[in-house]
Amino acid sequence: MKFRLLMFSLALTGLWLGCQESPEPAEVTQPETLQLPVSLAITEKRLDEPLTEDEIQGFLELVSRFPDGKIPELSPVTIPGRNEPESLEEIAAEARRSIRESLTVETLQKGWTPTTSVRRILRDEQIESRAVISLMLRLSCAVAANSIGNPRTIRAQQLIMEEKLNQLIARIQSDQKAIQPDSEAAVESLKEIASMAEYLAILSSLPVQSLASVREHQQELAVILPPVS
Repeated sequence: MKFRLLMFSLALTGLWLGCQESPEPAEVTQPETLQLPVSLAITEKRLDEPLTEDEIQGFLELVSRFPDGKIPELSPVTIPGRNEPESLEEIAAEARRSIRESLTVETLQKGWTPTTSVRRILRDEQIESRAVISLMLRLSCAVAANSIGNPRTIRAQQLIMEEKLNQLIARIQSDQKAIQPDSEAAVESLKEIASMAEYLAILSSLPVQSLASVREHQQELAVILPPVS
């Protein structure tokens, strides 16, 4: 499963009202929407923290400054396995762990290979690469979740996948009792279903606000975000 991700910020704006019939100085009004500088809008946060308007606007602004307005790709990173799993339950647990660990800033940073110009932009904006990756991850997951539906729909899909996983484990165990060798295809299916069940569990835990935020900027994000697989 490959994941690609992104981010940026907006400048502060203000409205000045001119003097009317009074000789007093012009009055400054508060901006309609307070927007943070890029360096403050883009910070490292947990995956389950809600996406804000400032973060999405900051992401779009930042990406617009990158060469060709594209985000640096995150190369796939292999998650090293632990002890060789022996039981079907251990195989499923290992697949779940692999998905969890692949969706961390630490793992994604290993595949982070931005160009010199992108690094220069981040340095000038005083933005850490971890903060960029963190926001890219949160945006990518929110877009993926939004493409499936609302949290209830995602949770329903997760339960379906969990049931498929249990059924497959039971079927393989039945074959083992019948002294039939484990099918390599069945074991691979077990890993894939366990991975998808865990991925859906992660998506189902995302804040509703994050899904709503990316939905409001769906067209803008679609231009720069690659399709989620």
